[in-house]
Amino acid sequence: MKKIIIWISALLFCFILTACGSETNQVSDKNTSDDKSVKEILLENNYKEIATNQYQKVQDDGSYILISMDDKKIILNDAQEDSQIEYNVNDNTAWEYGCRYHYDNGTTSNDGEGYGECDNSTIQQLITGKQKIDDELNSLNLNLDDLK
Repeated sequence: MKKIIIWISALLFCFILTACGSETNQVSDKNTSDDKSVKEILLENNYKEIATNQYQKVQDDGSYILISMDDKKIILNDAQEDSQIEYNVNDNTAWEYGCRYHYDNGTTSNDGEGYGECDNSTIQQLITGKQKIDDELNSLNLNLDDLK
């Protein structure tokens, strides 16, 4: 009787190990097969590689988003708003018309390039532009850390 209990326990133990190992392997294989590079994701979503590590998507209205992987910048050219925002992924700031907006603390600085000051209209365009960039990245299941 003691031998039967030992055999049943051993078989049960082996079954548990095999079943758990199999499930773990399946999850691991799934994650590996679903991993795609940022480049693959962009190209699958109507972005064109216009230069080495630069990807652009042009909208029907002429607006475009340009993602530069080397420079860690995203340029949003909004034809409807007649604005072009240059977002810096590394320091979480954006620039337009000489105004740099710091998203981490909501402050502004004038880059001194002679284009103008950080008026309310420019600040609002920078905030709205960043939201459009975030929306685009979310639609691609990407986030800013993926671009770093």
